[in-house]
Amino acid sequence: MSLNVSRLLLAAALALVVSGCNREPGGSASQSDSQAPTAAPAAETAAAPAPSSPPPIPPSTELQIDKVQSVMVSRPADAPSSVLIRASGSVVSAGWTDAKLAPVEAPNADARIRVFSFVATSPEMPGETRTPQEVETELRVDDVPSDVRTIRVVSATNAISAPIVQ
Repeated sequence: MSLNVSRLLLAAALALVVSGCNREPGGSASQSDSQAPTAAPAAETAAAPAPSSPPPIPPSTELQIDKVQSVMVSRPADAPSSVLIRASGSVVSAGWTDAKLAPVEAPNADARIRVFSFVATSPEMPGETRTPQEVETELRVDDVPSDVRTIRVVSATNAISAPIVQ
């Protein structure tokens, strides 16, 4: 009897293999399978957009820096309700000036987090080459409420948060 069961299982397995191999568009595959090969070439022939160069930077414009790299927050010894924020980052080319932290006011923001945008002024005569340049700034904020626990510095591509040590 076990020989009959083995033959039956072997026949079932062969039937599954044979039916699984018939995936030709003209075969007995479902209609959605036969349409898939015709749709794929149409998608392949669509022209992909060519990579473009970044847009030009307007001269003498205050913009967010490209990337913030570090943020340090400390309390000055002479003013325990103040914080000193030091931030460094990079801009896309040389010649950027007046790096600073600008407060960001958001009506529904978390009261425990103060957000600052790291901005700088673009060069008057933008260069053709875009070689990253490091920038740094420092900001003293007086009378920081005691419920503020975190300082977040935001750039064009990222943000870094730092805790306020009490």
